Amino acid sequence: MPANDVTCRWWEQHGSEGQLARGKSFGTFCPVGQGVSTCDFDLEAPRRMISRLNGDVMQEVCITEMFMSVVELLVELSRGTSLLKGSILLTGTPAGIGMQQSPPRYLQGGDVIEIEIEGVGSVANPVVAGP
Repeated sequence: MPANDVTCRWWEQHGSEGQLARGKSFGTFCPVGQGVSTCDFDLEAPRRMISRLNGDVMQEVCITEMFMSVVELLVELSRGTSLLKGSILLTGTPAGIGMQQSPPRYLQGGDVIEIEIEGVGSVANPVVAGP
């Protein structure tokens, strides 16, 4: 299933006192799309993952080019963690995040971010500025 691993860079770099997870743990972060059982498709298929910001492609990678395959990731994680039915595992972030752009491109209120996994589905979310 597609998921958007949102990060508040200010919290990650300045406000969390070294606790990097804090920048990823706000209530509206990590929206996920429609669930798909791993039994329903080939985990080794060369699917594309694409992220778009206001329609502009920011990230595009074939999941078979990741550091670990989905199968390797599941095997490694299950060695020391109970993976319960319904568990959601995020595979990592490909190159192209906003802070690496020149100039940096951070999410702003009114933006729409979409994550698509070819043959699986997509999730699109509006960005709402905080107080």
